[in-house]
Amino acid sequence: LGDLAESFDYEDAKRTQSIIEARIAELKAILSHASIVDRRATDGSVGIGSRVRVKDLEEGLENEYTIVGPAESSPAEGKISHESRVGEALLGRRVGEKVTVHVPAGALKFEIVAIA
Repeated sequence: LGDLAESFDYEDAKRTQSIIEARIAELKAILSHASIVDRRATDGSVGIGSRVRVKDLEEGLENEYTIVGPAESSPAEGKISHESRVGEALLGRRVGEKVTVHVPAGALKFEIVAIA
């Protein structure tokens, strides 16, 4: 019975090691393609690293988003990927511009209020 328990513990440790090694490989791949974004080099338009305040033209509510890379994306924290529909629509835009974003639920219409 002792051999079975030790065998199970060993196999479990190997599975855990495999998961950790896969995550390490994933992180190395992300880092190998990463680049530093200089937020000071902005021309007043939305880019990666920008904080963008938008007004929903249908609801009248304002929301603030930070445009980030896919690995940092966390919509609950207001961090949206530049590859998302909203992020993609905002890239390169300036204060005062209006954008329409087509999502499965319909069309979202925003006006860019501020960029930081």
